[in-house]
Parts: sequence; C-alpha cells; structure tokens
Amino acid sequence: MSQIRHILSHTPTGLGQIPKPLMLLERGVKAIIVAMIVLGLHRVFIANINWDEFYFLSLVHLYQNGDLTAPLQTIHVHLFGWLPLVSDNEIHQIFAARVFMWCLSLGSCWMIYDISRKFCSREAALFPVLFYLGFSYVADHVLSFRADPLCAFLFLASLHLLLGKDRSRIHMVISAIFMSAAIMVSIKSIFYLATIGPVLLTLSLMEPVKRGAELRGFVFIIAGVLASFVLFQWHSSTLTNATATEAGAAMMSAGSKTLLSGPFFPQAYFIVRALAENGIIWLFIFSGLWKAGHDAWRGDNRHRSLILLSFALPLLSLVIYRNAFPYFFVFLMPAVVILGGISADLLITRLRQSASRIPAAIFGGTLMLISASLVTSHFKKLPDQTIAQREVVAAIHGMYGEPVPYLDRNSMMSSFPKAGFYMSGWGMENYRARKSAIMEDLMRREQPRFLIANSCALNISMASNTSDATCQHRLLDRDFHILRANFVHHWGPIYVIGKTFDIGVPGVPQSFQIFVSGIYTLEAAAPVSIDGVVYQPGDRVRLDQAPHNIAATGGPTRAELRLGDRLYKPNTPPTAEPLYYRF
Repeated sequence: MSQIRHILSHTPTGLGQIPKPLMLLERGVKAIIVAMIVLGLHRVFIANINWDEFYFLSLVHLYQNGDLTAPLQTIHVHLFGWLPLVSDNEIHQIFAARVFMWCLSLGSCWMIYDISRKFCSREAALFPVLFYLGFSYVADHVLSFRADPLCAFLFLASLHLLLGKDRSRIHMVISAIFMSAAIMVSIKSIFYLATIGPVLLTLSLMEPVKRGAELRGFVFIIAGVLASFVLFQWHSSTLTNATATEAGAAMMSAGSKTLLSGPFFPQAYFIVRALAENGIIWLFIFSGLWKAGHDAWRGDNRHRSLILLSFALPLLSLVIYRNAFPYFFVFLMPAVVILGGISADLLITRLRQSASRIPAAIFGGTLMLISASLVTSHFKKLPDQTIAQREVVAAIHGMYGEPVPYLDRNSMMSSFPKAGFYMSGWGMENYRARKSAIMEDLMRREQPRFLIANSCALNISMASNTSDATCQHRLLDRDFHILRANFVHHWGPIYVIGKTFDIGVPGVPQSFQIFVSGIYTLEAAAPVSIDGVVYQPGDRVRLDQAPHNIAATGGPTRAELRLGDRLYKPNTPPTAEPLYYRF
C-alpha cells in the first residue's frame, strides 16, 4: 500500500519560494474558475431547456403517478421525487433540478482537482478543472437536467475512491456501488469501465502483496455485480409491471441502435466542432497523453503512466456511439481533462526552475483564449432563451386546471399524461420503419385534448407533410392528415382537438367524425345545425366519439368546433423566439 501511495503522490520539483508569475497564474486560474461557476448558476435560469430535459422530468411524474414501467435508465426518479413539490410549473421544476446539477458540478470539479493532485502539482491540478468547465460543450450542458452530469459525478466518485490513499475493502465496495449507480442512471456508463478496469488492474499490479491486490479487485467486481442486481431489483419493485425480460430486450435494442446502427464516427460534425472550438484544451490534453505514453514506453513510473493513459480510453466511444451529441461531452471529459494537467505541470516545473518566458507566455495565452471564449459565449447566449417555453407552459396550465392527455414530441408538459411515443430521432426512425399509421387509433384510445407543435413533424399548420424540406423525421402521410383534420390552432404552437367547416348550401349537412369525446365550443359567424339541433355561436355542444353532421341554417358560413368550454387564450401574441434551439 505504501508503494501505491508513493507512486500516486506527486512532489513538485524546485520547491521553495513560489515565483511571482506562478502566484499570479494560480490566482488567475482560480478567478476564471469562480467566474465560470457563477456564470453557470446564472445560465441555469436563462439557457434554453432542451427537449430531453422535459423528458427526463416526465419520467419523475410518470413514476409518481404509478405509470412508469421501464426499469432501465429511470432510477433517477427516486433522487428527484421532490421536484413536484417545488412548483406546479414544469419550467420551475427544471430550474430547481438544474440548481441541483450545479451543486453536483461543484463536487465533480473538486474530485477532478483532487484526482489531478495525485499526478501533478497543486497549481497544475487547477487546469483540468479549468479545461472541463471551459470546454465549450461542457459549459453549455454541464447544468442540464439529464443523465450526463449525474453519471459524471458518480464515475468521478468511484474513481476518486479507487485512487484514494486508503484503498480498503469498504472503499472498494463503495466505489463499486457508485459505478453501478452510474450504469443504472444510464447504460452508456459502461464506457467508464474502459477507465475503471485498467485503473483497477494497474493498482493491483502495483501491490507488493499480490493476494491482497487480487482480493481487493475481486471485492470490487463482486460488489459491483451485487450492487447492480440489488439496485435493479429494488427499482423494478417500485414500478408497475416491470420485468427483467423486457428490460433485457430494451437494453439489447438500445445497444444495437446506439452502437451498431451507423458508420464510424456517427457524430463526426459535433466531434470536429469540439476540436475546432477547444483547440488549446485539446493541445494540453494530447500533450499530456503523449507524455504518459512516452513514459509508459520507456518504463518511467509505468504504473502511473498506465493509469493516466486509461483516462483517455472513453474517447474511443466517439468512434461508434450514435448519441455523441454535445451534451455527451459532459459525460465524456471528466477524466480526459486530467491529462491536460500533466502538460500544465511540465510547464510549471520549467517556470519554477528557470526564468524562461515561454511557459508564462503559453499560460497567459491559454487563459486569455479561455476567458475570451467564456465571455463571448456568455454574452452571445445572454438573452433569456426560455421565454417561449415559459409562455407555452403557462398558457397550457391556464387552459387546463388538471392534467389532460396531449400529443407532442418529448413530454414538454411533463406533469400531463403524454399520448403516443417519444418522438426522438430514434423513436421516429422506428415509427417510420413500421410503415403503419397510428394516429387515428391513438386518438380514439388515449383521447388527447391538445397538441404542441414542438417538432417539425407536428407542424400541422403546413399544407402538406412535405412542405418543410428541412424536416428530417416526418409523420406518415395518413397520420399527418389525421392530425391536421382533427386539431385547430389555438395559440402559438398549441393546437386543440377540433374541426373546421366551410359550410355551403343551407340545409345540406356535412358529415364528420369525432375521435375525442367532450364538450365543444361552437365558433361561427351565424347559427348552425349539428345533428339536427340549431346552435348559436359560442354555444357548448356535447359530442361523443361517433359520426355527426353539421349544416348551415342561413347562407354559407365558416364554423369551428373547439374541444373545451371557452378555453383560456393569452391576450398577447406569442414571442417570435423558438421553443428549442439547436446544439
């Protein structure tokens, strides 16, 4: 054990009085990190809420309503069960969840720093934290309410215990539990095993007493398997009709779709952007990676170098992982950036030992570039990007006092029961592959009251399903026309169940079909006859799921039936801002 502590402890060379440039450097890095943390807290309340944040929240409400059946990647519902107590408004609930993620990010940053301290000096260990928070994709998504920040925290907690001074069996057990919890939060956490496995193996090889090392490794593996089993069984027992068979099938399907369904580097565009936007950070990381590889090849403190090399292995997931979108880098980078600290440590050592201005110039340029990127990005995204989302959520809560079924892409009204499937890119691909229209049956069965056009596929204001050439995932033509014929525009992107009629010859009825039963409000310029009964404009009409007919009582007129008893509609027009912003 003492040998491991020696290998994983870093003693900077040239100790003594700290040079003034080094003191200024340390203060500058700390100041930028603090600024990033403070600005991040501000971004919690103005950054556009991505569609999968609403979906992540909807799982919490599904669980609390007793409707959650999927045990995989839903264990977070227990951690966030308090969110509905914060507010009835989904926007406020997500803000509260983001503040929680902000607190987690503080813990993640501390663990990145403390792990880095095992490999480099105090000053250099600040740089991995700077690089993590300063990485463009991480800065944008580290506080998002999704699995990635939570998985990153759990992975770092597991790694931190593995590399700790006291590697007792109880620490191995706790580390394994953290890793199992990360996998329960998201299956993609298996990518972390590319680091955890080699670290565990290398630490075992470093032990002078092989039997003790093997035993600790065995304890970690057994504890991890048992923790995964216990967490899965416990979580499943709290759900409705959850089965291991269905969970296994879902896991196989997810693995096939996300790992084996596309070419190498399926998200090459976002990878290239990550390289271009964070060039100086990658330069430090790859320099540290080269140093670790060089030391391992030469045999200089090989065990330490092998551990450092393992920190980069999760990067290989970019070769095959379909969902390597910008938010994935929050998950991907926590250990990778530690390699940047190795490069920083080499420059700091040179700065300590000589009067060379080159290291100072490199550090100065790095801090200026990261600071400029931070300021530019923050001011570029400074306007509140949640205005449209706030308006829509408030309008729907004003329309309906209690949750009612609805249609949308991603469960934006997370506390309401969503009808239909989760319309992600993956979901839409599966839907299109089946080539079977579903909307008429879905409307009859689930009785949705309104629709949010928060996807181009649901933009039923278009005359045709192919009007928007940029829409990558469209509904089948029959489904599009079913929705277009059975919803009327209400406000902004909100449509409600209804029918529109252009009635011609008086007394000649038009037949129509109602899929969703309820009280409808008549909107017309003149009285009309519905099923032989004359109704005045503004009257309420009870219509059941059946065929009906409507006719004019005077001259030609336009009439509209809208489901609801004089539904609330905001007095002001909606903002021109989009509901969702692109990555």
